[in-house]
Amino acid sequence: MVLRPHQPSYNGKNLQEWLMRLELNGDTDREAVEAVQHIGTNAIPLLVKMMRSEDSAVKRKLLLVLRQQHLVKIRIMDDTKQHLLGMVGFSVLGSIGQPALPALEPLVWK
Repeated sequence: MVLRPHQPSYNGKNLQEWLMRLELNGDTDREAVEAVQHIGTNAIPLLVKMMRSEDSAVKRKLLLVLRQQHLVKIRIMDDTKQHLLGMVGFSVLGSIGQPALPALEPLVWK
């Protein structure tokens, strides 16, 4: 069993599940938009963590090898996907996400 860190949730789905739905369906998915907005500021710590995510060189190489094989479907989220989901979340939160700006500012100047 894999233990995942606690994530805020809404209607039985965690934040990451809602963000993945939004990535797939866009902001026309009103249920997903409502869910992220309902989670509100409780989403900020996880969204900041997603935006700060950096894969190690070893993980990048491993993902490259795993993606080249087609026998087993591997679901490992790389840092690019984490960044995308973080941006989707902050986009939906809008001004509610403003408290995260100080934590995100260093990422702009990387």
